[in-house]
Parts: sequence; structure tokens; C-alpha cells
Amino acid sequence: MRIRLLVSLLLFASVVVAVAQRISTIVTNPAADASTGMRISWAADSAGTGVMYRLAGVKGWRRSTYLPPELATRCTAFDSIFSRNARGEDVYEIPTLIKCGVTLRHLHPNTRYEYVIVDSHRRPLSQVYSFLTAGAMEWNCCIISDFHSYTPSRRRLQSAMTMIDTVQAYRPIDWVLHLGDVVAWGGSWSFWERLYQERQFRNFMWAGVQGNHDYMGREKGVGSNDFTRNATYYPANGFPEDERLTYHFRYGEVLFLMLNSMTNRTTANISKAKAWMRQVVRQARASQHPPRYVVVCQHFEWFNGRTGQSMDYSRWSETFDELGVDLALGGNNHIYARTDAVYQGLTTDGSNGTVYLQTSASDNERGRTTSTLRENKDLIKRRWTEGKNTIGALCMEVNAQRILLTLLDRYGTVVDTVSVKAKE
Repeated sequence: MRIRLLVSLLLFASVVVAVAQRISTIVTNPAADASTGMRISWAADSAGTGVMYRLAGVKGWRRSTYLPPELATRCTAFDSIFSRNARGEDVYEIPTLIKCGVTLRHLHPNTRYEYVIVDSHRRPLSQVYSFLTAGAMEWNCCIISDFHSYTPSRRRLQSAMTMIDTVQAYRPIDWVLHLGDVVAWGGSWSFWERLYQERQFRNFMWAGVQGNHDYMGREKGVGSNDFTRNATYYPANGFPEDERLTYHFRYGEVLFLMLNSMTNRTTANISKAKAWMRQVVRQARASQHPPRYVVVCQHFEWFNGRTGQSMDYSRWSETFDELGVDLALGGNNHIYARTDAVYQGLTTDGSNGTVYLQTSASDNERGRTTSTLRENKDLIKRRWTEGKNTIGALCMEVNAQRILLTLLDRYGTVVDTVSVKAKE
């Protein structure tokens, strides 16, 4: 009888611990060099949590490594934000959360690791998450954007996650790259919580950029960089005013430069971003292991996918020409559009110049239709949309000779391909 009572008390105590330290929004982000580092992000309801990690496939956690968070601060960014709950009812969200983050260092390249979030007694509070470090000579990732996850409607998120699985079935992927607008209202903490519950966040590293929807709240005029900043843990290597939103990282032979479209709306901030970009690219190319490719990612589009009108292409093309950017990725417009390599306003044979590409919507609700292509007819080589109900994503395959980008529709059918040649 005493043994049963003791067991009951222990079980009750473990439930109390789990309730007292509820963990949410766990996501794996890259460190500055994804070959040897990863950054783990999560939120806790109280202090005293950390990470235990190990090589994948090892049984038990006795030989794992424990790390306390290097960031653990009370987050108030989402307090009293007007939103909707899962039943579609109007609510004001007042979450109690501590934003946590930790960097895993000295990892082995091209190696899969597993981790769990634990309490102060190193008892697991989460499911097992995993990621693959960079380092393989050839690798693949999924590129997706604009799925506007909206908790009252399950369909948007389901469409996007199924599309990631479709890309995975086409070519096994190592990680996921998103180009923004992953939630409908970034100010709604419950939307981030629901998003990160998906299986695809447990198995892959995710890197991405902030979209305008990720920046905004439900009410007009409500917006903040702190929404995305507190739902992720990107590297703190951007320019000072935009840390952990503007950032860069290496994944193998590719240097990724991630821009914050919501900051780069003024001439002054664009100048800061360009100066930062020049410094990062020049330092990387002067290093002992210069990147083979330079890829720039942002949320806003390069061209209007309906008409061909120049959008951010006109703001950035001279700088990309100057720095030899190989590939520029954007989203936002909800219409897939891409060029071949372009240098000084002209299409090239690929030996120099930048391929500009923007993704379609992927939520099956917010796509757009095309119109007559009236501008940049000589540059824009392909457009695609399924109209309002559009679902699409890309597979990005990288090796020493080229980056191959393949657009797939919801059925896994190849819609378009473009190759980005490695430059001398």
C-alpha cells in the first residue's frame, strides 16, 4: 500500500512539474556556421529549463550534454494583443512566458543530433527533436513561404506542411528555408505555439526571414520586430538595430544573407543593410574557406508577379551585381516568378549575374492570378500560380557545380526548374 502511495505521489509530482514548466515554440535555427553550431529556441512558463543533446541513435540520455539557456528573459511582446482563439472567438492574449535560447557549439559536420528541453532536474519536458549539421558535399532543402498559419482554420497550416512532405518525397531534404509570412498575425502568440507543434519542426533545422504578417498584429497599426525575434533564435550577427532578424549563416558552400523587409523600407536602413552585406561578403571571400555561392533571402518580392513591374529588384540589383550574388530569393507576392541570371539589367549565360526568384503562396487560400506581363518581359522567364487556391514549394539541390531549383505543385509535379551555375 505504501509503495502504491509513493508511486502515486511521484506521478503527481511529475505532472505538477510538467504543468508548472510548460514548454512551447521549440524550433532549431542555424548558428553562424551550421556545420558546427545550432541555435535552439523555446519558451517556458517559468525559469529553470535547459537543453540536453546527444548524437542521434544513442540510447538514453546519461551520456548527453546539458546546457542552460544563454538567453532566458521574461517576454512581454505579446501581452494584451487582440487576437482570435482556435474557436474563432475574439480574445486578448496575455501569455506568461520566458523566452529561452542556447547555442550548441563544437558539433560534428554532417551529423544528426537529437535534443530535449529539460527542467532543472534534467527531466525531459519535450518530445525528442533532431537536426542535421551542414557539411555534406551535396545537400537539399525545401523552400516555402506565405502560408499565413491561422489557428481558427487548420487548412492553411495543413496545406503547407503537406507540401513540405511532397518536397521531401521528391528529394529527401536536410532542412527547411522559409521566406516569411508563416503566421497570419505575428502578434498572436497562440499562432506561433500552434505552428511549432507540427512534426516538420521536430525533424529539421529551420531558417527564415520575417514577413509583413509575421511583423503585424490583428489590429491596424500594431506591429513589432519583437514578435519574430521572440519566436526564433537566429544568429546575432546583423547590424545593431536589427539583430537576430538581419543575419547571415553558412550552410556548407553557401553563404546565406537574410534581410528583414520590414526594416528595409527607408533609404537610411537600406544603406545600413547594404553596408553590412558588403562587409559580410568581403570578409567571407577573404577567409581561408570562401563560399562557393552567395544567396540573399528576404520576404518582399523582386517583381510584381502579375504585371512584371520592378519592385525590390530596382533597390538591390546594383549591389548584387557589385558583390556577385548568385541567387536572390523572395516571396510575398503569392505568384511564382523567376529570371535567369541577370547582370546590369541583361540576361546572361549564367557565367555571371543573379537569378531572381520569388515563391508562390502555399496555404491554398491566398494565392493570386496573373495579368498580362507588361514590364521586364526580357528578364522574367517564368510565372506560375493556381489562382486563389495555390499550393507550391521548391526543392533546392546544391553541389559544387550548381544550385538546382525545382518548383513543385501540390501533386509533386515539376512545374519549373532553373540552374544557378557555380562561378569561377
